[in-house]
Amino acid sequence: MILKEGTHVQVMLRTSLLIEGIVISWSDDEYSIRLMDGKKITHFMSPFNDIILIQEILEKSKEEIIDAIIEDIVIENVLIEEIIEEPIRVTESTFPPFISPLQEKILEVDKSFKKVVDEPCEDIDLKVKKISELKIMQNQLERQEAAEKMNSQVPSQFKVTNYEFPNFKK
Repeated sequence: MILKEGTHVQVMLRTSLLIEGIVISWSDDEYSIRLMDGKKITHFMSPFNDIILIQEILEKSKEEIIDAIIEDIVIENVLIEEIIEEPIRVTESTFPPFISPLQEKILEVDKSFKKVVDEPCEDIDLKVKKISELKIMQNQLERQEAAEKMNSQVPSQFKVTNYEFPNFKK
């Protein structure tokens, strides 16, 4: 079987490697194929031993290509018009970030702490008491968070020990 120069083919080798490209030269002794990236050429010196399957890829007719391009343009215009008419609004409520319950408590305590610190109060002793209680709660929650992180960590790298025979010199 001899293929014409410029034919688009896929070649399956005995090693299960699939090569796709354009035929440069094709004879009984040697095949040359330019790969699809255009930068490499593959030569087969013993094609009968290496190649299992050769698939010739038939090109589409010009009318089929033009129809496909027109169809893509029509679909893109419809999609663009839909996007312009009804834009999708992505907000935090659409995809809320994952926050653990402990982190939520920490955020609540931080907000209430800032609120107590910022608001004016006539009774300073009461304000100091609230601030100290909130600070104690913050410290406890931070300790809990640190303990969770320490307990949930998985070692990323394992130490590998290489065993070898000793190198004794006489």
